[in-house]
Amino acid sequence: MLAGIRMQRIRATSFSEELKNSPRLSEFTKSMGLLGESDIWEILIASNGIQWVALLRGKFTAMGMEPRIDKPSARRENFNGIPIIGDEKGAVAFLNPTTAIAGSFDAVLQTVERRNANSGVPEPLRKLTEEIPSTNEAWLASVGPVPSFLPVSKIKFGRAGFDPRTRAIDLAMEAESPGAAKSIGDAINGRVEGTHVTVQGPTMANLVDWMLGRSSRAPATR
Repeated sequence: MLAGIRMQRIRATSFSEELKNSPRLSEFTKSMGLLGESDIWEILIASNGIQWVALLRGKFTAMGMEPRIDKPSARRENFNGIPIIGDEKGAVAFLNPTTAIAGSFDAVLQTVERRNANSGVPEPLRKLTEEIPSTNEAWLASVGPVPSFLPVSKIKFGRAGFDPRTRAIDLAMEAESPGAAKSIGDAINGRVEGTHVTVQGPTMANLVDWMLGRSSRAPATR
């Protein structure tokens, strides 16, 4: 799975206040130990269904000083001059003053070790991301495992995007069976045709609440 959030662009919309008060975002930055002085511009999350890592772009410290992590128990390692700071709940590797990798300590270390052997985005995911309109400042593309708000553990493939200016969602997913498609459609008020589920239009309030972390309950049919 790949998912992206263009934080800087969202802050330029009326959705900015809701994002700023998002429990999910606060928990993410807290688990990584990122201090309040950090200004994250973009987040790109990659997952293989078992582990996940996030590529962060932003400003992590002032005056060119080394970034600090707010974790008293954090351990520190250096890999070819790249500092990795944190613990198994959350660690950060600072590649340069504006780029960092976040995730569990082991996932971050493995990503740093393998970054020069990167073969690029898998073709099925690349094609899905190309279908997502550029106005969607939060988006995801998935082959197999899916976000926890859906009532199935995996799908064949799918992509979704959220436009914070209009609060509209654009989603298309191919489920593994008609029954799985119906479950997804019921959960997100989608249109179901066989194994295909689509949603286009205003985002359900409870789905926005889930995205922001204001509710841990899965969206239900309205």
